[in-house]
Amino acid sequence: MRPLTRLASFASAFVLLGGCATVDSTLAIAHERPIAATHLSAAREVSVEAVRTVPARGIDREGVKKNGYGQDSASIFTEPKPDQIVQQALAAELASAGFNVGKGSPNLVRVEIHQFFIEPEVGFWAADVYAVVDATVSVTLEPGKMKRRFNGIGKVTTLVWADGSYREAFQLALQDFLGKCVPEIVRLFEAPRATRDAPGSM
Repeated sequence: MRPLTRLASFASAFVLLGGCATVDSTLAIAHERPIAATHLSAAREVSVEAVRTVPARGIDREGVKKNGYGQDSASIFTEPKPDQIVQQALAAELASAGFNVGKGSPNLVRVEIHQFFIEPEVGFWAADVYAVVDATVSVTLEPGKMKRRFNGIGKVTTLVWADGSYREAFQLALQDFLGKCVPEIVRLFEAPRATRDAPGSM
């Protein structure tokens, strides 16, 4: 068998074997990719909380595995759960941006998570593992309240979509989400009140 033919055969076997995972996985997800956020000109107090929208139906899971034919074959779960992952990551990034993050502040950043999910898109030679973090961020900044929806996407292309590929895609999606929402939160706190109270200020 010629080298190129042998390589193609091995690649096909890896794709099929990697895609035939039938065992559920629980992934430890942490925010390991800091963002370069805009920094506050002066420290501000803020509280952070995150909640997850309860799925209307189906399994309460954070993703699916697929076999070589693109069929769902197992579930992905995360530890900690999405609300804790997002809350801890957002608190860390806001602290890095100059906020004093703690409980009891009237300045509240609340994240309502609509989707925290991952799945592979199976191709002939490889798979693209996609993760999404989709959430509405509400900021209570007396005397008003502003909110905006942000969507973070993570993509990893791999021949064998093992657990490490799912973990990497989740981290990329979380980084993308934070990279979009944290600078906007900083900008909102830095804006003059007249500008802040204008429609669509965040």
